[in-house]
Amino acid sequence: MKSSLFYFSFLFILFLTAISGKCQIPSKLTLDKSDTTSGIVLFSFSVPRQSYGEYYLDIFHIESRKREKLFFHTSEVPDIKNKEMRIYYGAKLLPKGEYKIYGWGMIFNGATATSTYTSRANFSIPFTIFEGDINYLGDYFGIFRRITDQGGLKVPTEAYFIVSNRYMEDRELIRNKFSSLNLNHVVDGMPDFAGNNTAYSGLFLKGINVP
Repeated sequence: MKSSLFYFSFLFILFLTAISGKCQIPSKLTLDKSDTTSGIVLFSFSVPRQSYGEYYLDIFHIESRKREKLFFHTSEVPDIKNKEMRIYYGAKLLPKGEYKIYGWGMIFNGATATSTYTSRANFSIPFTIFEGDINYLGDYFGIFRRITDQGGLKVPTEAYFIVSNRYMEDRELIRNKFSSLNLNHVVDGMPDFAGNNTAYSGLFLKGINVP
């Protein structure tokens, strides 16, 4: 039953994506430096090599009070893959202004069932989208803690994100994937974790209070 619910939920998300433009085709994603109304948010999600499912961040534009979702599914082709992890880069054109991350979710697609994890309480982690710029939001590494059940299967029991800055490390890959973007206009848009970097939100800044 859970698998069926996941399938229909995923189809619904794809439908919303089609009508609201949540996903951008990298080759067609452009930004005019003279644009005074919009900026591009650049981000990535990382997952352990053997994790499957959907990962997302809920964001909120303060001025327009509009909600957005940054997400990916592991059925997509990863931009980086090694023995330990897969990394997926995304970019999206958004109105300029003040934003906040107010939620997140992971839908883990296991061998026998799906498990959904979401942020455990209200929180607000601010960031800014500057007009005419590419605003780097960071990498969000989705972690599942697992235990072995009585049948010998490893099942997830807890989920959280570790946030880090991979921009300089992955710059050439980003340049190749988003060839239409001028990376001379990248600005550091990493969210302000001051006062919010706690287990309460389930978002941890790498090197600080990591579980």
